[in-house]
Amino acid sequence: MLPKPEVSDTLPPEPGEPPRVREARIRDWAKLVELSRRVFPDLEEAWLSHWLRNERHSLVVAFTSEGLVGFARLEVQLGRRVTVLNCLGVDSEARRQSVGTALLRYCEDVACACGAPRLELAVPLDDPMALQFCAVNGYKVVQRPEVAVAPGWQTMARRVPAPVWPLWDLRRLHAPRVPPAALERAATRVLFDAWLGRSLRQLPDARVASGRPWRSISAPVAGGSAGV
Repeated sequence: MLPKPEVSDTLPPEPGEPPRVREARIRDWAKLVELSRRVFPDLEEAWLSHWLRNERHSLVVAFTSEGLVGFARLEVQLGRRVTVLNCLGVDSEARRQSVGTALLRYCEDVACACGAPRLELAVPLDDPMALQFCAVNGYKVVQRPEVAVAPGWQTMARRVPAPVWPLWDLRRLHAPRVPPAALERAATRVLFDAWLGRSLRQLPDARVASGRPWRSISAPVAGGSAGV
C-alpha cells in the first residue's frame, strides 16, 4: 500500500504541487536543526531537542519538492480553549510558495479538532511583513488588558470557524499529552539516543519551565502576505 501523500516521509511533493504538512517525527531531527538555524538563529538546539523528544505532538513540519522547508510549534490549552502558536518559520528559499499559509491552516485544523479553536500568537512590532501576513489570514490585534505581551510585541488572534467534519486524526496526533512517568522518559531517551546519537541533547527541566520569548513568525515567513 502506498503511503498517504500528506504524511509521507519519502515522497515529497512534485515541483509545482502545494506544500505538504504533517506532524514532526524523530527522523526529521537533522533537517529541523538546519532549518531552525536559518529561521530562528536564537533558538537553542537544546530547546528543539526537548520539543522533539518530549513534546513531539506540538511540532508540525512542511515539505515542498525541495524537502523540509518550514515548521511550527503550537500549544493547545484546553482549559482556555485557546491554541497558542509559539513558532512559525519558513526557509527564505521557499518564499512565495504558500508554505507559511499551509502551516497556519494545519494549525487551525488542529485547534478545531482539539476543541481549542481560538488561535493566538505574538508578533514583533518591528516586522511589518509578519503583521501583514497575520492580517491577510484573518488575525486581529488583541486589545484585552488581561492578555500580557512583552514590550515591542503584540498579540494577534483569530477564532477559527468549526468545520463541518473536524479532522479527528489531528486530535489524536496533537492533543496535549499527560507527562510520561520517569521510567518511560528514560526508555524514550535511550531509544532516541540510539537513533540519533548524542546530537539530540536534553534540556534540563528547570530551564524548560522558565520559558523565554520567541519570534512567533520568522522574518522569511513574511515573504509577500498571502503568498508566503
